[in-house]
Amino acid sequence: MKKNNYTYENKMSYKFYNYTLVLYMLLLSGNPFFNQNIDLFGSFTLIFFIPIFLRNPKIYFNKTFLLSLLFFVGFEVFHSIIFSLDYSKTIIKIALLYIYGYSIIIYIGKSYINIYVKSMTIIALVSFIFYAINFIHTIIHPLYNLADNLFPLKGDYQNYKTPTLLIYTFDPNYIMGQTQFPRNAGIFWEAGAFGSFLVIAYFLYLLEIKPGSIRGLFDRTSKILILAIITTFSTTCFVALFFVLILFSFKMKGFYKVFVSIFFILLGYYLFINLQFLKPKIEQQFTEAYISANRFGALLLDLKDIKERPLTGWSRRTEVLFGNDLISSHRPNGITNLLRSYGFIYTFLYWFLIYKSFEKITTKYNLSRIYAIAGLTTILILAFSQLLFEKVFFRSIIYLGLNYTSYYMNRK
Repeated sequence: MKKNNYTYENKMSYKFYNYTLVLYMLLLSGNPFFNQNIDLFGSFTLIFFIPIFLRNPKIYFNKTFLLSLLFFVGFEVFHSIIFSLDYSKTIIKIALLYIYGYSIIIYIGKSYINIYVKSMTIIALVSFIFYAINFIHTIIHPLYNLADNLFPLKGDYQNYKTPTLLIYTFDPNYIMGQTQFPRNAGIFWEAGAFGSFLVIAYFLYLLEIKPGSIRGLFDRTSKILILAIITTFSTTCFVALFFVLILFSFKMKGFYKVFVSIFFILLGYYLFINLQFLKPKIEQQFTEAYISANRFGALLLDLKDIKERPLTGWSRRTEVLFGNDLISSHRPNGITNLLRSYGFIYTFLYWFLIYKSFEKITTKYNLSRIYAIAGLTTILILAFSQLLFEKVFFRSIIYLGLNYTSYYMNRK
């Protein structure tokens, strides 16, 4: 009996540790307080990394890991030399984030997707509570002020900031009465970021369960993730969500998949035309592209800089291009931001490794390579208006597929 209790306790502590690893990665990737103190919280990754290293140091001799770490960190060294940058802290930080991301992925193993999906589901459920509290003004304002004082943030060039209690980030536009409804940001820096992580969770979840019916597309976990995506009111997240729904509707059996696919296409088109934050918002931003640094304006501005250094980019340091001009450096297009910062060589390899990672997963689940391409496409849709590629979660995706190769599958 004692042995059984000991085994159960070990399993529970192991599971709790795994959830802690993933949650810490998500906080590092998207919580505004963690992001503004990344040097401090990034160094804490050593607390998690060292035990994993001591348990199985052989995993760090993987060829894909070593070569990718050498290339990506080496690129930072290259930029520090050609632009004469004091990059020592940056290089160490980025190396630690790659090592931490890889360590978590490999340590947790094939359970990583399941734990990530469940973590995002829990974050979504917690966010619903706070989202509802937004409508109780006598409660939300004191909580907002508490977050602002307890976890102080620096404002951006417009002194804009999103106060957070770590378990939830508030929408200042709604609090200040500038919008009619709040947008749900979960634990992340803004609603679009939360929606991006939710869409990725939903995509990975569907890869694992391979739904064969409409009920599979909308089981309990799916409903929670989709409802959370809806509360973000994010343009790109809605587009990505319907892309995923249409994609997986083709996995259904017989003529049923034709009916469901057409339904999602028509529903998506109807919502796209009629919802204010979809087609009208896109048209407005497209019209203002030449006078505003929105996602389309950032695309146009970044393309000019990309043409000057297309292969190796201008580095992640915005002052190389913009000096101290914070307004000019604000460009929210994650795709062109990556290309401007690192050029086509770095970007192509980054995206190729993400694709290969999805390919290994889809092969394991006997799915077409189309789903691997769709995985990368989903991330690109989301990144069109979010700077996602610099986050440790997205860096770690390049290693996710390793859990589905023969060596790592036999390891556990």
